[in-house]
Amino acid sequence: MRTLRQGFTLVEIMVGMVLTVGSAAALFALLTQTFGMARPMREYTRSSFVALSEIEKIRALGQSAIEAMPATNVITTTQNPEISRLPGGEVTVYREPYATFHPGTAVYSVSVEVSWQERNGGRTTNVLSSIVYSQGVGK
Repeated sequence: MRTLRQGFTLVEIMVGMVLTVGSAAALFALLTQTFGMARPMREYTRSSFVALSEIEKIRALGQSAIEAMPATNVITTTQNPEISRLPGGEVTVYREPYATFHPGTAVYSVSVEVSWQERNGGRTTNVLSSIVYSQGVGK
């Protein structure tokens, strides 16, 4: 006469533990890699926000103020506090005359360069540009 088995054997428990630990280790590695990739993307998005906010400030200026801007202007954290959220963040605005076929119309190319320190020691740079002219802004 056969009796019914009660519970699991030691081999079955060991196999179940190995599968559980292996799955947990793979999930941990995946999450670690995902969070590691999220930080550079967050910093890149933040740098785009900083650059866009600087371009919007320039668009809001009048033509005489744009013409009076220096060709190269370094933005500090007191002028834009969002820069301090980027590790080692630096912002430089470049204004250059832009070729136009309309005499008497002042057209400028404005570029905002945002750079910051990466975790690995390197620097990353993000540049946004826009065309600014006396009747408004072109895209």
